[in-house]
Amino acid sequence: MAEIIGRAVVVTGSADDLELGANDQSLIDGNSGERIACGIIARSAGIMKNFRICSCDGVSLWDERNRPLAGKERSQKL
Repeated sequence: MAEIIGRAVVVTGSADDLELGANDQSLIDGNSGERIACGIIARSAGIMKNFRICSCDGVSLWDERNRPLAGKERSQKL
């Protein structure tokens, strides 16, 4: 599993022909068609296991947008 974490994945409209096709596009991208979706494979915590809390001041990452970047007001309750 560790060898795939952080890798990119692209879903295309057709299967890759492994550069064996007679089409000029085959040498570029395997003639696999348009890109439909893409993403990066990442690890995830279990359900309700990732609290997204900053270890420096205890502010949840979801609440950071409502807080100043530094100073005593950052760790005060809103």
